[in-house]
Amino acid sequence: MNGNVTEERKPAYVLVYDRLRAMLTDGMTFPVGSRLPSEPKLAEMLGTSRMTLRQALALLVEDGLVCKAQGRGNFAAERGVAATSSLDKIGHPVYRCCLDTIDSTEMDFRLEPPNEFQLEIFNRDTQVAVVVDRWYRSGANIVAYTLSLMPIETITYLGIDLKNPDSLLSMLESGVYSVADRAQITARLTYVGDFISEKYVLSDKKDLMLITENIFCGENYAPLCVNKHYILPQNCSIEISAVK
Repeated sequence: MNGNVTEERKPAYVLVYDRLRAMLTDGMTFPVGSRLPSEPKLAEMLGTSRMTLRQALALLVEDGLVCKAQGRGNFAAERGVAATSSLDKIGHPVYRCCLDTIDSTEMDFRLEPPNEFQLEIFNRDTQVAVVVDRWYRSGANIVAYTLSLMPIETITYLGIDLKNPDSLLSMLESGVYSVADRAQITARLTYVGDFISEKYVLSDKKDLMLITENIFCGENYAPLCVNKHYILPQNCSIEISAVK
C-alpha cells in the first residue's frame, strides 16, 4: 500500500490552500500588501466554490499569510513578521491584537453610583464609578469596542480633567500603560448577539473575542482601571511569548 497522499485524495480546500499559498509566496502573483481579488473573482480564477475558497482563506489567515480587513477585503500579509505585538508586555490590547489598522477612536463617558459588580472588581469602596465607551474604526467600519470601568479615585490619582474629554481619552489610550507596572489579562470568546453598546453594533450576532484587562500600579491590589476589549475573532490575533 502506498503511504503517500495523492493530490486527488486531498480535500478540495487543501488543494485551493496549496495553490493560493504558492501564489502568495512566489513574490509576484500577490506581492506583500496587495489586495487579493474579491472572493467571487478569486473562486472563479481557481475554479472552485466560494465555500471551499473561504475554508482555504481561513487557513491562510491562521498561518499569517493573509490578513482580512473588514469591509476592504483580503490582503497578502508580510511574511516572517508577527502580525501583532505579543501580550507579554503592558500595552493597549486593541492596537496589539486587532489586525485592522485603527484610524480613529470615538469616546463617551458617564459617572454613576457603583453597583455590586463594579465594587467587586474595583476591590475598594468608592462613591462614583467612571464608565467609558470607546469605539475603534478602520476606515468607516467599527472593528473593536472597549468598555472601561474605574473608580473616581483613579481620575484624581492620574490627574485627569473630566471637563477635557481629550485628557481622559489620552490617559486611557496610552497614559495608563505608562504608569502601570503590571496587568492581569484574560482572553476568551463571548457571545453578545447584536448588542455591544447602546450606540453601535459591532458583532451582528456573532461571537467576539473578549480581552479583559486589569491594570495595576505599585503594591496596591485595587486596579487603576478595568478594560473589556471586544474584537471580531477573524480580525484578532493574540501572540504570547512563553519562556521556561
